[in-house]
Amino acid sequence: MIINILSYACIGLGLVFWFWGTPHLLRKRSVLFKLHSLSIADTLVR
Repeated sequence: MIINILSYACIGLGLVFWFWGTPHLLRKRSVLFKLHSLSIADTLVR
């Protein structure tokens, strides 16, 4: 029971950071800025 709640919470938190990092890819900025933003979002998920 506790493990299911913890796993759903981790999956939910990962989805939040995933959606938080995605809009930076759609902006018209440099490739390095996009890569930096995506790597920060990826690091927070792990």
